[in-house]
Amino acid sequence: MAAILMALVLAVVFGGIVWLLLGNRFELDADVQQNEILNLGLYVAITFVPVFILILIWSP
Repeated sequence: MAAILMALVLAVVFGGIVWLLLGNRFELDADVQQNEILNLGLYVAITFVPVFILILIWSP
């Protein structure tokens, strides 16, 4: 449970960093504000899997 929570927190941080670096690459909604939120959520979802795998590999 702790690994999932830690992975979620790190995915939010790394997803935010990726969103700041890449910007809105995906056209998920016609509304600009909603598109930014959905892009950020997508980046968080994409970064969750590698972060979770790294935490599982790194943990003793």
